[in-house]
Amino acid sequence: MSRRFLILVIAIIVFLIGFFFILLSFFYDRGSWQFPLFLGLGCALLPAGLFAILSDVSFSDLLLNTIIQRVNSLADQQIESVDNRVIELSGKLDTSLETLSKSTSYLSQSKNLGIIMAYPDRRAALETFLPYLSLYVANDNIPNRELVIVASSVKGVIEKYPDLGRRFSQVIEQASKCDCNVKILLTHPAYSRYREIQESRQQYDIAKEILHAIAWLEGRGLKPNQIKVYKGTPTTFMIATNERMLLNFYPYQTEAFNCFCLEVQDTGSDVCIYRSFYDNHFHKPWIGELEERDHYIQTNSLGYIHEFLEGPVNDPKKVLEDMKGPYGDFFVIDDEGTFYLAINIRGLKRQIVYERSIDGNQKVINIGDVLDIKLLSLHEENEGTWETIGQIKIDPDYRNGFWEETIRKRTFKSLSMLCLFDAENENVFMHDSSNPKLRGQPLPMLYKWLTPMSNITK
Repeated sequence: MSRRFLILVIAIIVFLIGFFFILLSFFYDRGSWQFPLFLGLGCALLPAGLFAILSDVSFSDLLLNTIIQRVNSLADQQIESVDNRVIELSGKLDTSLETLSKSTSYLSQSKNLGIIMAYPDRRAALETFLPYLSLYVANDNIPNRELVIVASSVKGVIEKYPDLGRRFSQVIEQASKCDCNVKILLTHPAYSRYREIQESRQQYDIAKEILHAIAWLEGRGLKPNQIKVYKGTPTTFMIATNERMLLNFYPYQTEAFNCFCLEVQDTGSDVCIYRSFYDNHFHKPWIGELEERDHYIQTNSLGYIHEFLEGPVNDPKKVLEDMKGPYGDFFVIDDEGTFYLAINIRGLKRQIVYERSIDGNQKVINIGDVLDIKLLSLHEENEGTWETIGQIKIDPDYRNGFWEETIRKRTFKSLSMLCLFDAENENVFMHDSSNPKLRGQPLPMLYKWLTPMSNITK
C-alpha cells in the first residue's frame, strides 16, 4: 500500500469521525456536558479530514498535470529529434543519390570516351603500360601492329627513371625487330629554346636532349624514316598502339612526367579520346602535305640527317686504338630553303696520337679549346670559299661542346663540306681536292664531305 493512499484513507476516516461526532451532539441537551464535547470534536475533525481529502485531490491533479506536461514535453522533444534525424537522413540520402547519379553518369561518359584509368604521374602510368606494350609488340596474332610515340625528348622515360628506361629500351628494340610499325615524333630542337626559361634550364639543354634521344633511338634499331621532328613546342606526351594509348600532359612551368596521365582505348565512338588524339596529335602532323580542294596543308613535321664527323687524321687506320673517334656528330633538319644545323662534340682529346713507331717515336695533333665552324658552298662562284657560321667552345675538363643554328635562305643540299677548324692549331694533313683553291690547304680538324651523300635527298 502506498503512503499517499494511506494518508487519503486516514483523512476520510477523520472526516467521517468528525461528521459522526457532530451528529451525535444533536442527541444531547445543549446544557449537558456531552453536547459541547461531541460538537467540538466533530467541528475539529470534520474540517481537518475534508481539507486533507481536498488537498490530496488537488495535489493529485497538479501532479497529474505536471506529469502530463512532462510527458508531452518529452514526447515533443522525441518527435523533434526524430524529425531532425529524418531530415538529416533524408539529406544524406539525397546526397548519396546525387553522388550515385554523378558516378553513374561519369562511368557512362568514361566508357564512351574510352577512359581506362587515370594515374598521378608518368611513372605510375608506365609501370602499368610498359608490360602491356612488351606483350603487344611481340604478339604476332595482332594484325597491323603499330607503336607510336609523340614526345619532347623522351628524357622523362629513358633518364628520369632508369628502371623504366631499361624496360622502355627493351620495348623499342623488340618492336624494331618484330613486324611492328614504329613511328616517333619529337620536338624540333630549334623550338625547344622556348621551354628553357620556363623550366629554368641551361641554354641548349633541351635541344641536346632531343638530339640525344634521336641517337639513342637509332641505337635501338630505328631507322631515320621512323623518326620525325615537329615545328612546335609539345603539348602532350603520347604512347599509342592501335588498341590503347597513354596521354601525359605538359604544364607550362614543369616537366610533363610530374603531371597526371590518362590511359584510353579506341571505342569507335565519335567522342573517343583515342581517335581524336591519334588523328590530330600524330597522324595529321606526320603524314605531310595534304591536298585540300584548291590548296595544300603544309606539314610541320620534318625528317632529319644524322652523320658522324671525320678527322682529325684523314686515315683512321693510322690512329691508335685508344685515340680513335668519332669525336662528334651533326644533325640537319632541312626545311624549304632554311635548315637547322646542330653539332655535338664529345670527348675530343687535346692531343691525338698517330703513327707511333717501334722505337717509340710518335706524331701528335694538338687541338685547342675553340673550333670555328665553316661551310663550303657548291655554287661555282663561291666554290672553294669558306664561310664561317659560328664557334664551338670545348669544355676543358670533359672536352665536350655543342652548337646549333638555323641557317636562313639556304638549303643543306647546296653545301659541299662541313668543317671545324681549330682557332689555335693547324691540321698537319692537307686537302687532296681537285679544286685548286683547296688543294694543299690544311684540312679542318673535324669535317664531313656532304657530296656525294647517300642520304642527301632524304
